[in-house]
Amino acid sequence: MRILYSGTLNEGGTSLQRMRALGELGHEVTGFDMLPYVDWGGRYLGFPFRRLLSGPPVTRANRGLMEAFERVKPDLVWVDKGRYVRPRTLERMRQAGARLVHFTPDPSFSPFMRSRLLDGSIPLYDVMVTNKSYDVEEYRRRGCRHLLFQPPAYDKHTHRKINLSGKDREKYQSDVAFIGHWEPPRETLLNQLRLSGVRLSIWGPEYQNCKNRELVSECWKNEGVYGEDYAKALSGAKISLSFLSKRYPDQTTTRTFEIPACGSLLLTERTGEQRALFREDQEAVYFADGAELVSKVKYYLSHEKERKRIAEAGYRRCVRGKNSYHDRLKEVLAAAGVGKRMVEKSKRSFTAKATPKG
Repeated sequence: MRILYSGTLNEGGTSLQRMRALGELGHEVTGFDMLPYVDWGGRYLGFPFRRLLSGPPVTRANRGLMEAFERVKPDLVWVDKGRYVRPRTLERMRQAGARLVHFTPDPSFSPFMRSRLLDGSIPLYDVMVTNKSYDVEEYRRRGCRHLLFQPPAYDKHTHRKINLSGKDREKYQSDVAFIGHWEPPRETLLNQLRLSGVRLSIWGPEYQNCKNRELVSECWKNEGVYGEDYAKALSGAKISLSFLSKRYPDQTTTRTFEIPACGSLLLTERTGEQRALFREDQEAVYFADGAELVSKVKYYLSHEKERKRIAEAGYRRCVRGKNSYHDRLKEVLAAAGVGKRMVEKSKRSFTAKATPKG
C-alpha cells in the first residue's frame, strides 16, 4: 500500500519513528516534512502565523502536501499533528479515494495547542488516534468518525538497552536521570532530590528559567538528548524519572514506555492509567509528592537487587506486551480498514488481469 506521511520528520522525533515503523510493516511510505513550514520565519517573524494558523507557511504547507499527494497517488494519507492542514486539502484527498488517518500524541483542545483547521477537519478523517483520555469526549462531540484511544508507545530501534563503555559511561551514567523540559513543579521536585544528596542528571530545554541556579549548575547537562543519546542516558541511569506535565491533565507520557524499554527503573507519578499499564512496585514505582519521591529514590538506590528486579519486570512487560509503534500502528491500520481494502484492491487487480480482452 502507498502511504503519504505528513509530520515533523526531524531525527529523534516520534513522527519519524512512526513513519519508519509503517515502512517496516511492508508499506511504501513517502514522507512530507512539515518542519520547514512550522519553523517558517523563525521565532519572531513566524510567530503570528503560527499563532493564527494562516499566511504563507500554512498556504505553502497545504500546496506542498497536495503536490506530494498528486505525485504519490497514495492509498492512505497519514497526518501527524494536523494543525496546519486545511479541511479543503483533506476533502480533495477524500474525493480522490484516499483514506485519511490523524495521529497526535499531544492535547488537541487546550488553548495553546488548539487549531481551528484541525477542529474543522475532524469529521473528514476516517480514523483519529489520541492517547489523551481527557480529549476523547471532545473528539466525539466534534463529529469524529472513528476514534482510537491508545496508550503511548516506544520505538523498538531507538528505545533499547545499551551497554555503556568508555566516554559514554562517563557522560551518561547516573543514579537518577530526568529528560524533559523545565516546569516550576518539576524544578521543586528535582531540587528536593538534589538536596538529598542524590547523583542527579538532567537533560532538557527551558532550564534558563530555573530559579534555583544550584540545580542548573550541579545537575543540568544540556538542552536535550535525542535518538541514540536519549537511549544511552536512560540506559545509564539506575532510576529514570517521568513527570507528567502540569500544563495539561496528562495521565501518561511517552516516557511511560520509553524508560522501561531502555531497561531503567521507571519512577513516575501515580495515576490510574499508568498503574493499569505497569503493576506498582512490581514493574514500576510511583510517587504522589516530593517526600515520597525522595523516599522511593533513597530506598531503591540502596536496594539494588529489588531495583533491578522491578526494572527487568517492567522491561519484559514493555517489550512483550505489544507496546511498540509497530504494534500500535497495526491497530490503527486495521481500524482504517486497510487490510480489507488491500484485499479488495488485489482481487480487482487480479480479475482485471485474468479477464481476456475482447
